[in-house]
Amino acid sequence: MTEFCSLNGKAALVTGGSRGIGRAIAVELARAGASVTLSYRSAKEEAEEVAREAGGSAVQADVSDPEEAKRLVDEAGELDILVNNAGVTRDGLIARMSDEDWSDVIGTNLGGVFHTCRAASRGMMKRRGGSIVNISSIVGLRGNPGQTNYSASKAGIIGFTKALARELGNRGVRANVVAPGYVDTRLTQVIADEMKQLMLANTPLGRFGQPEDVAGAVRFLCSDEAAFITGEVLLVDGGLLARDHAAPESTLVLTKASSLGCGRVRPLAWCSRPRNSAALLEGALMSLNGRRRVVITGIGAVTPLGNDAETSWRNLLAGESGAGPITYFDSTDFSVHFACELKDFDPSQWIERKQARRMDRFAQIVLAAARQAEADSGIEIAAEADRIGASIATGIGGIKSFQDCYDTLLQRGPERVNPFAIPCIIPNMGAGWVSMELGTRGPLSSECTACAASNMAIGQGLDDIRLGRAEVMLCGGTESAINQVGIAGFAAMRALSRRNDDPKRASRPFDAGRDGFVMGEAGAIVVLEELERARARGATIYAEVAGYGLSSDARHVTEPDPTGENPARAMRNALADADVDLDEVDYINAHGTSTPLGDASETRVIKLALGEENARRTPISSTKGATGHCLGAGGAVEAIFATLAIRDGKLPPTINYEVEDPECDLDYVPNESRDADVRVSVSNSFGFGGHNASIVLKRFE
Repeated sequence: MTEFCSLNGKAALVTGGSRGIGRAIAVELARAGASVTLSYRSAKEEAEEVAREAGGSAVQADVSDPEEAKRLVDEAGELDILVNNAGVTRDGLIARMSDEDWSDVIGTNLGGVFHTCRAASRGMMKRRGGSIVNISSIVGLRGNPGQTNYSASKAGIIGFTKALARELGNRGVRANVVAPGYVDTRLTQVIADEMKQLMLANTPLGRFGQPEDVAGAVRFLCSDEAAFITGEVLLVDGGLLARDHAAPESTLVLTKASSLGCGRVRPLAWCSRPRNSAALLEGALMSLNGRRRVVITGIGAVTPLGNDAETSWRNLLAGESGAGPITYFDSTDFSVHFACELKDFDPSQWIERKQARRMDRFAQIVLAAARQAEADSGIEIAAEADRIGASIATGIGGIKSFQDCYDTLLQRGPERVNPFAIPCIIPNMGAGWVSMELGTRGPLSSECTACAASNMAIGQGLDDIRLGRAEVMLCGGTESAINQVGIAGFAAMRALSRRNDDPKRASRPFDAGRDGFVMGEAGAIVVLEELERARARGATIYAEVAGYGLSSDARHVTEPDPTGENPARAMRNALADADVDLDEVDYINAHGTSTPLGDASETRVIKLALGEENARRTPISSTKGATGHCLGAGGAVEAIFATLAIRDGKLPPTINYEVEDPECDLDYVPNESRDADVRVSVSNSFGFGGHNASIVLKRFE
């Protein structure tokens, strides 16, 4: 007796076959007797595992490229079955959606279907037989707020397939669509239980679909039992769309945002039906105004307190100072003789010696931090390099290389200038070297906005993941400006402390005796990862990056806004972005550089941002008392400290705080660390030129 829906002797190609629904389809077709080839774009190990399970082969190809799609079909050989499942999402509200977000989704989801169908249909027509099944979605039939690109691509697949069926029917080739509803994959697993229950209560079959449900429908349409079916759309949605069509007309749906991890009531979207779990789930998936949630899953740091993040954190909590006499050059003729240098940092532990000679020290430091963060995260960058990027800041860049180049020019002439001088000097090469050495091929950017740069780099990475440009971003900053030009330049501005007789007690943020900052150097990286991806692989989650805010002073080259209003706006913007109330902030890692004007201004900033009462009850510390001011790297170092404060329930101290300044009258966690329950922390960074950036971190719950 012939097995029902047998595919014995048939050759099948499944695009996007490495995960989820695609994986289930490949395995199901193999179980039915088909010889299966599956394609993948970047998840090589997963694809090869599926190929082994299905007894087939895996081929790397980007089906959005017509030449790649043709090569894939050629390698698969004579095909009886083509299943198009490859696709991407770049979710976002229309006002925030970029041209790239639109074209990537349309190009992959709809363009890929066109390219593979064109290549495969030629052979099928010659043999006068074959089955094409294109995977769409109920979103292609009903739309989804925040997914105009995805909805358009899935609707396009339906129209394309119906036209294809009419075109190829007289050649014996069938073309159909399977449109899944809400299937139990990594995406639905992160939805709040309240939202899941609401959806299930309004789904006739009372459960989420499984990838195997979709695979079974595909198997049927590929089999001889479906030989007289073409141009059809087979819904695999548990009756959700049928119920949707039977419901009353439009209603504005409101839901308690606490189910999405925040605390206010806000409209999610205009939905075509009230009390419709599908519509509500779509709103949940859009989370806060169409954004994906982003978490920290790895950290790495090289600071004056230690050559890794955990050592730096322990020494910070112990109240140690990284300051000491300058050893990098003879400072005898300078007005300042001390700084917060790195201790026993050896680039060769992290970088091949030949490569290290081609880098300025600022790039060496951040590459070491990036390797630490990569290892801490457990992410294999090579497995998904095109979806992993880097956003790495610096305030100055290769100032030491600039000085060396100029010295050589004057002393030995232009022909003896180092050919690597320019790549060593330009500020973007910290990011460039991290990308080249670690192999990231996603978005790559480098903020150069003085002392606000690292926070901006973290914010850029946050946006890249929220908007779907990347799944993982290595974000942070680096600086190494303890050289003749750096020290002389800042000293000439009267920005540096001149406590040459007591370096370790020189950096004293918010103290009445502060007289300037102490120059520091550092490199620090946080690995930002899309929440769903992090949870699916069982990653350690340090904290959630919940909000990011910017503003500018538009006032002075170096002095802070004396009113505090503009930096306060950056803080408020970040808190609003995170959906955090002003009384929910448990800790602030202040910019606090130990300058007379800056620290008094930031005290006003915090009062304006939180309100006087909240400001007085919120503990604040400046860790620059211990690390010095690491300029463009400072924000990244402090973001790590603010993250570890959440993890460990410890507030780091503001060391060297001795005499209260009437203008600085808040709780600065003086001199000793403190136990505390930290759910929400804020980190401020303010830079020359009026750059203001704040980030909000939350305990992941």
